[in-house]
Amino acid sequence: MTDLTNPSPRDATEQVASPSRRRALARLGLAVGAAYATPSLLRLDRQAHAAGTPCPSPYWPGPRPASCPKR
Repeated sequence: MTDLTNPSPRDATEQVASPSRRRALARLGLAVGAAYATPSLLRLDRQAHAAGTPCPSPYWPGPRPASCPKR
């Protein structure tokens, strides 16, 4: 049986370390949850909305659209 009136130093450090460990685990859990949910919440769009040039290069040997300036 343990003596409750005179706790050992080991018991005292376990009680002090426990709240900071719980806080660290809680922060870790929140960080992991945020990292897991971020891609679905932000819906990152990876499409390159590049627009083609309206007219081909002046050196293009093929036909040119009527809207392009003459060579």
